[in-house]
Amino acid sequence: MKIILNFEKFFTSLAIIAFYTQKFMAGKIYDILINNGIKHNIDDELAVHIRVANFIAVLYVIFTIPFILINMQDIKVLLIRSLSILPGLLAWLLIRAGWHKLGRFTVAITFPVIIYFLGCLLLITDGNHGFAPKMWILASAALPFLVFEYDEWPYITAALFLDLFLLLSFDKVNAMIDMPGLTQNLDRPQMRMIATLGSFLLISAAIFYVKKQLFDRSNELDEKNKELAETINELKTTEEELKQANSELEAVNDDLNSKKHALETAYNNLTSSINYAQTIQKAALFPRLSILEQYLDDYFLIFKPRDVVSGDFVVVEELSNGLAIAVGDATGHGVPGALMSMLGLSTVDNVLHKTKLKTTAEKLDFARKIIINTLNQSKHTSKDGFDLALLIYDFEKQIIQFSGANISLYRYFEGKIIRYKAERIPIGYYPVEKEFTTYEIPVHKGDIFYIFTDGFVDQLGGPLYEKFGTRQLVQVLEKLATLPMKQQKQILEEVFNLWIQDRKQIDDITVLGFKL
Repeated sequence: MKIILNFEKFFTSLAIIAFYTQKFMAGKIYDILINNGIKHNIDDELAVHIRVANFIAVLYVIFTIPFILINMQDIKVLLIRSLSILPGLLAWLLIRAGWHKLGRFTVAITFPVIIYFLGCLLLITDGNHGFAPKMWILASAALPFLVFEYDEWPYITAALFLDLFLLLSFDKVNAMIDMPGLTQNLDRPQMRMIATLGSFLLISAAIFYVKKQLFDRSNELDEKNKELAETINELKTTEEELKQANSELEAVNDDLNSKKHALETAYNNLTSSINYAQTIQKAALFPRLSILEQYLDDYFLIFKPRDVVSGDFVVVEELSNGLAIAVGDATGHGVPGALMSMLGLSTVDNVLHKTKLKTTAEKLDFARKIIINTLNQSKHTSKDGFDLALLIYDFEKQIIQFSGANISLYRYFEGKIIRYKAERIPIGYYPVEKEFTTYEIPVHKGDIFYIFTDGFVDQLGGPLYEKFGTRQLVQVLEKLATLPMKQQKQILEEVFNLWIQDRKQIDDITVLGFKL
């Protein structure tokens, strides 16, 4: 294969290539070639240098092709000369792989090295005629400044030293080259013109591209400056509006501070009253618990008010022939519940000492009448009252009497939990008249009993945000019943905390367990 190019056609082709290359690269292919290796995390200044390096690499490949084809005599010569195109391709691929610095360094040294190589191949043996390639090498010293940032000075310095070395060694190495068939003796004036024109076109194109990038960047900054000026004007307007709004807010704030002070005073007074009510409630409840320690082998009490004061209450009374235990849950919680619980305490104390009332059912029925009369209840009034579990332990007969109003008694017996079901009526007004049931339960030393209000079983929680449930609590108690009471209490509290996690407690909680 033999190709001989006419120099006039070569210059024309070179100009056409330079013109259509810019046009051809204006679309999608332009983005692929010039934006090669640019990721979203690369800052704008570095992106400009990478684009310049890509542009020079692509331009280098295009302008190297005619030099490969000049006076090409056989395929061997074509292949050897074709090696001169590899550095440009290598630089582009390095940038694409993310090795930006190495790729740009390859671009910075590609022009000088290849022009050096071509100058040797073209047998420019006369120092005067070698002036143009030398000037090309010298002009290429601008490339490191185009593809590197100012703080990348080690790369700029290395590239400049390589250019200087090539410039000083050109004549000596050129004279040593003697490769028959590979080198070409061209007309020296035409060679000088080719070298001069090529250096001018390449360096001019590179600098023009850099100026275009800077011009585009400058236009972007101008647009941003205009937007910033508009934003500043808007902010000034907003500032005036905010000053006006601020003065109005200060007046409102003064009024709010005055009201806040009044609310804080009222809140502190209310808190003090509630705390004092808690003290009274504890004084009425906890001293009674010491009686349990005298007559029972072991017991535990979980008492967790939802608020400061509780609507749940516990009554423990010594009787002439035994011990009475009552657990109540008043309507509501907080302060209203606490008031009802105090009424419940006094009511239970009253019925326990009515000796004419022999059974627990009679005592609950009498308590119910007291509440209805005290609160003057009817079907047209409030339905306030309380749930109550009442048991009386007869020491001599070793029998427990039990009756319940919505609160049942649970007994651990022979490895299972047995339920003594309460009547589904409260201590208070209820539209359906119904008598309470009295259970008489023979007991032995070591028997275990549990009483609990609905606060634990109604608590919402768990993975499905549902009620804990009576069945689940009974299953837990059945597993814990053989453990010491203190340990049972600790595990029950852990189970509750795991169930509720960071959710809000919805009701007062009372769980009483005791061992005879």
